Amino acid sequence: MATTTTSGQMPSAIANAEAAPRPSGLPQDVKIYPSGGVYLCTPTKRFEVFITALGLSSPVFARMLDPSSPFLEGRQLASSSKDSPAQVALNEDDSEALEIILNIAHHRGENVPKWLEPEKMFAVATLCDKYDMTAALSGYASAWTGKLTLEDVKGKDAIRWLAVAWVFKNDCLVEDVTEYLIKNVKYHVEEGGTSGESGSVSPGKRAVKEKGLVDKVVLTFADGTELCTDGIPTKVLDSLNNATIALHNSLAKIAYSHANPLLTTIIPICKHNLAACDRLQLGTLLRYISVAGMPILPSSHEDPQTLPLISAAEILTIFSKDENLSNILPQATFDLTTRAGREAAKVAAKEAPRGPNVTSRVSTTISRARGSQREKEQPHGECSVVTKVRKEMLERMKVVTGLRGLL
Repeated sequence: MATTTTSGQMPSAIANAEAAPRPSGLPQDVKIYPSGGVYLCTPTKRFEVFITALGLSSPVFARMLDPSSPFLEGRQLASSSKDSPAQVALNEDDSEALEIILNIAHHRGENVPKWLEPEKMFAVATLCDKYDMTAALSGYASAWTGKLTLEDVKGKDAIRWLAVAWVFKNDCLVEDVTEYLIKNVKYHVEEGGTSGESGSVSPGKRAVKEKGLVDKVVLTFADGTELCTDGIPTKVLDSLNNATIALHNSLAKIAYSHANPLLTTIIPICKHNLAACDRLQLGTLLRYISVAGMPILPSSHEDPQTLPLISAAEILTIFSKDENLSNILPQATFDLTTRAGREAAKVAAKEAPRGPNVTSRVSTTISRARGSQREKEQPHGECSVVTKVRKEMLERMKVVTGLRGLL
């Protein structure tokens, strides 16, 4: 006996078909262009498209889906029919990203998201680059990336934003992201190979293949988060590597420029002529240099070449530690019976660091004809070489800019 609906009418076959549950494991049908007669298939979705629209938006699709082309996809179209339409497998493509670029190619703007998360935007940029659709997506790409600032692209997704900026030709975003990466990434070289010969790559360079060997340079943040550089052009990575190494070496040069006089000068550099102060400053500075991953005694202080195994931001943090060196500086005695002694004592008092954790270590002795008066403690003047290094490093970091002119 036939069933009826609650209104007494017979349900249509179409309604029954739409209501029936879809068998699991089958890709979802998405009609980008109904009656297009060609299907692009991913593991989860099957898109019906119009090959003429695709060809106008993508020269890659135009060649790939040309029935006269030697490509497998073209041969499939040549042998297809209305009853047996061509089904082109794109198993490596992200289904959601592919749907976005297909909607754009078919001028279905109402189905294109106004904003994309970093991971999805990276997937779209990857397909855009793969199918050479930068021109077709330019308007949407400008809307997606135009309002991004440096704060938006910081963190573990920064390298993805760099790939997006490169594909969509957003020069300002390339500069912002590369500036952030130059200051915050460090390097780790993973050696490997398939032959018995040994080989390596220059510090900071990308992976190269030579004589069957492959060495890989891994970019990481301070917390150890590894940055995937897949999809980043060699030109961009090489420029990023060179700029990062240059910044790292310039910070090392600043540290060495202050350590070298302390190592080679016999006469105390301390403004109060205290050799013990110089030794204390030198020991602290060399310890910071070592912690920062720099050679304590490089072959050349003028042009140091060190591998950025620690980021520039981390180097600055190391040299920003407050050691409260004034607490352990030796005493300096000023003779207040002389004008020079009184002036030196005033300078020491003015330049001394202030704070609850700073203890006076400089005593002034007043010698007069009637005898010595009670000693009055004054703070030691600011002699910290580390403080000078930190200030110069901060100034160097302020002038760092991202990469320009790559697009």
